[in-house]
Amino acid sequence: METLARSLSSTVVDSTNSSLVCEFEASEHYLAMDVTEALGLDANEGTRKFALRTKPCLSQHYAHRRPVHQRTRIITASHVRFEGVDYVVLKCSCTHWHFHMCMCRHVMALLDRQPGIGDVFPENTKVYELFYGQGNDAWDKKVDLRTLFLESSGGVVIVGNLKDVSVKGW
Repeated sequence: METLARSLSSTVVDSTNSSLVCEFEASEHYLAMDVTEALGLDANEGTRKFALRTKPCLSQHYAHRRPVHQRTRIITASHVRFEGVDYVVLKCSCTHWHFHMCMCRHVMALLDRQPGIGDVFPENTKVYELFYGQGNDAWDKKVDLRTLFLESSGGVVIVGNLKDVSVKGW
């Protein structure tokens, strides 16, 4: 995890960096399942749904008859086209994205990859701190447009199609 923290520290603001590392460490404990068809939805209509839950711990034994409930998070994946490029918007039921402006552990578990600079809002990058409002109007406008796109999408935005989102099942 130290290598992830070091690689992000050069591009991402410290508070976001620590949040991303913490969420990535926690993402290893989740499994995902595509529940689009189980919910009666058509995957070709531009939306897929995924359910995530923690991995079962085989060493746990419960001395009572009551069921043990695990919270299941739902991620909705939607297709969006912006400036001629296909994107997938991933919205998680945990709302971590709205409060921390970076991807949550559930989305990281679904994507099964480390976070990068493209997974945070532009305002959380060190480049933004250095160059925004410094007289380069074209760059400022581009950053403002990306921020507006991320805010209006309401979730993590990745380049690609819905078919590119793979699942490590339970």
